[in-house]
Parts: sequence; C-alpha cells; structure tokens
Amino acid sequence: MGLGGSVIQVGADDNSGAGYELTAVSGDTLTSTGAGWTPLVSEVVAPFAPAPSTSGSVVSHTLGSMTVGGTAFRITGAEFTLNRNLNYFKDEAFADGLSDANPGWREMSISMTLRARKDRIGELERRKRFTARAVTMVMGATAGNTWTLAMPTVEFMVGKMDVPDSPGGGEGTITIVGTPLDSAEGAADRATLAIT
Repeated sequence: MGLGGSVIQVGADDNSGAGYELTAVSGDTLTSTGAGWTPLVSEVVAPFAPAPSTSGSVVSHTLGSMTVGGTAFRITGAEFTLNRNLNYFKDEAFADGLSDANPGWREMSISMTLRARKDRIGELERRKRFTARAVTMVMGATAGNTWTLAMPTVEFMVGKMDVPDSPGGGEGTITIVGTPLDSAEGAADRATLAIT
C-alpha cells in the first residue's frame, strides 16, 4: 500500500499533477491530502512521480561551505546515502503484483574524500576513535536556493587511504565514512535538509 508521507496516485488520478500525500495508513484504509478519491476495485494505488522540470536555478557546488566538528573542511567529493529498506510483498498467491510493503530499519551514511595533505593526515587517526562530530554542508549561496544538510552527530568509522602506485603518479586521497546518529535519545535529528 504505502507509508505515511508517501506520495501516490490512484489509477489515472494524480490530483491534477500534484499527487496525493498519504497522511495515515491503517490496514487497507488510506488517508491523504487533496480533494480525496474513491478508488475502484480495478484501480492501482501506485507511487506518484511528478513530471521533471528544468525551471529554477542551478545549485553551485563552488559556493557554500562545509564544516566537520565546527572546523572548515575542504573535500574533493562527498556522498550521502539514505536507505529506507522497504520490504515489498510481491510473492503472495492470488495477488497480481505488489500487494503491500513493510518498513525496515532506516540506514544513513556519509562518505567524504579529501586530499592526503599533511594537515589532514590526522583524519586517519581520528576516525579510529569513533568520536562523534557534527557535519554541516551548505550548497549554494542564493536566497531561496541554498541547500543545507546538517548532521549534528556523526560517528566516523575506519575508511581507507589511496596512494599513487609510483612516485609522481598523482596525489593520495583519504576517504572517511560516517554514520549519522540522533543527538539524543528520541531526538530524530540524524540528518536534516533545509532549503533557504
């Protein structure tokens, strides 16, 4: 069926291109925003994907900032991963296709790559302490189009260091991997994304 917060369409009804946001799911009963609908037995409740748009402004990766533990941090690349681990029911007899989904354990991680300069070699030792640090990444600098990814408590784990195969073959890089955690029990603030 779906989970609260999911955006769906029922049959061909997509709420005039906006989709319906599920506000509650209880058994076979779905409560949503919008004008509401009465689905037919033959209609399929499916995820809604809006039509892509090329309007708006590009978020520059050269404008903004990044801090780790309150200190400015320069990186050559970063990747944030969020996996909801939904378990889809698609193998039940007498069900034509997907019949339901069960929420799993949500996983988050962040990976950052930086040059292996002498002032950053300390990251190789720091990551082994499993000490949590705050990570804030601000992308863009235009009002209304500035994206801020904030993770107040990230526990870094053992990553890796890549070095050139031969002298003069390039520069070394350090990759550190971390797991965002809630700042306190029940805080639910492992990661927040704000557009300002």
